[in-house]
Amino acid sequence: MTTIEKFTPYNGLALVWSVDPEALPDFWSHYEGRIAPVLDSLCQKNEIKALLPFQHNPVHFSDTAEGMKWSVLVIILFDQSADHIVLGHKIIQNLGDSSEQFPLAVADRVISQRNFDMYYPKYGGLKKEKHLIQWIEYVVSDPATRAEYYNTQYTFSGPAMYNLYSQSRAGRFIGFEIKERLHNAAALPLWDVIHVSGFTPIQVIRYLLHSKKAWNAQAKQIFGDDVNAKDVMSGWEQQRKKLMIRAKQIKNITIQSQDLLKT
Repeated sequence: MTTIEKFTPYNGLALVWSVDPEALPDFWSHYEGRIAPVLDSLCQKNEIKALLPFQHNPVHFSDTAEGMKWSVLVIILFDQSADHIVLGHKIIQNLGDSSEQFPLAVADRVISQRNFDMYYPKYGGLKKEKHLIQWIEYVVSDPATRAEYYNTQYTFSGPAMYNLYSQSRAGRFIGFEIKERLHNAAALPLWDVIHVSGFTPIQVIRYLLHSKKAWNAQAKQIFGDDVNAKDVMSGWEQQRKKLMIRAKQIKNITIQSQDLLKT
């Protein structure tokens, strides 16, 4: 059975903005001038561990109103010594004071998901992050089957991806469970999981060639020889709805952490 190294959970925030594509350059200029200083000061105080800023095409779940779209996601991980509850509210308050032009749409209190803590490529680490082609998944799972769905993520999905990651067939696979929605000015859907996956160009090819075998092997180890990956994944369709979008990481305002490397 695939063995994963010791897991260290991190609390954090997932911040979302709704920005039109043509306004994204202005948003990031605004972010650097008005928002980044707030977060940089917390980083200098060792309260913020890492920061992952992304933009993507405006998206919405198919069963929501057409106008309810979002296009910017910033994930903040706090140092384990920080009071994440107090810090989260402090950041939201500060952003509210400095973001009149681009108001914050959503802020979620999150915690890193068990067995989904592959933050940087295993080979090349922090230096290879800039080469990743990345996708973001927003997941809304059914509360009635959420525990079962999460368990298959922990025991099946995460370990299968770690198998691929450890052989440099994937560069990043991280997950965050939403613990509480702290701010929802735009009335966006209440997703409960966010996944970020990333691959260097050569890893995209390696993943396509080897992922099916890795997923099937993990399915058989966990659920028995008569079960394959397709069987498990088809069950997810009744347990959750997913929105997956190609994303661009904004590298010049990314905050990296050597502590998050898997050795």
